[in-house]
Amino acid sequence: GDQFNNSLTSLNLSCNNLGQQSASRLVGVIQNNSILAKLNLDYNPKLGHTEAREIANAMRIFGSSLQHLSFSDNNVGNDVAGAFAKTLKVENNSEITRLSFSQNALRSIGVSRLATSITFNETLLYLDISRNPIGSKGCLHISEALKSNSSITEVNMSCCGINSEGAEGLRDAILINNTLKILDLSDNSLLTKGVVYLSEGLGCGKEKN
Repeated sequence: GDQFNNSLTSLNLSCNNLGQQSASRLVGVIQNNSILAKLNLDYNPKLGHTEAREIANAMRIFGSSLQHLSFSDNNVGNDVAGAFAKTLKVENNSEITRLSFSQNALRSIGVSRLATSITFNETLLYLDISRNPIGSKGCLHISEALKSNSSITEVNMSCCGINSEGAEGLRDAILINNTLKILDLSDNSLLTKGVVYLSEGLGCGKEKN
């Protein structure tokens, strides 16, 4: 019968020009390896929408042991984000603690799917959606999720086209959320107004009686 490795826990395949056949093989790995915890597929732009969805579906259907998934710099868009979002839903018993989805042409509709999934997710600790043109609308989706999520400790939304409107939404989330420790908003357009909103969320800048 088929033999499967039962010792490898981390696999980095970034920058390897992976394509359709590679994706099929990876689905088999996810299906049959019960201890693979870390998988890095960054910068493999030939992994198109279909291939990326196959990988995401394998994670969801086969109860993958994956804890860290990095899928950045692949420009796969909103539909694929939705497929990965399904793996994070509570009913799918996801073990993912770190998800990197940077620079994937993700917009607000894709973020809304991720946000819905992480709202009540209890395992995800780190979310990187940096360098995606999600804008303030996308930021507001994440803000709403953070009002209910009690596991995420770090969010990276650098270089996402967020302005003061997004910062206002984050202020409201920060006032409620007691879990988030690190928030990266570098290379956005918050301006002074946005910083004021954030400072209010941190309990600063309020008038004293």
